[in-house]
Amino acid sequence: MPQAPPKAEANVVRATTVFISWQRWPSPSGLLTYAVECFRCKSGEYKNCKETCDQQVRYLPGKENITGVNVTVHGLSPSSFYLFTVYSVSELNQQEQDKNKLNYAEVLVETEGEGNCEL
Repeated sequence: MPQAPPKAEANVVRATTVFISWQRWPSPSGLLTYAVECFRCKSGEYKNCKETCDQQVRYLPGKENITGVNVTVHGLSPSSFYLFTVYSVSELNQQEQDKNKLNYAEVLVETEGEGNCEL
């Protein structure tokens, strides 16, 4: 099974947009892609991040089958906490339905308030 992506980081681009990046591990088993999940948090603590993000959240280039090492997430709520998980996916684990069994990196983000946006 592939290792979790090292050093996942997030940068708030706007009040409703976050840019997430990570480093790539060399994959001995061939093609390695990534998948990202978003959870809304009730506070700035990891344990309070259970609610999956709304349908209106958009991922560029996508939520799954990411071949690069970054994704931009649009449609988030301003002044809110989010937990993003970045999963390493290879031929060895792509059929696994329980994502808790996969290796992943986490990054906790607080989006900015609407008035704090820079243009």
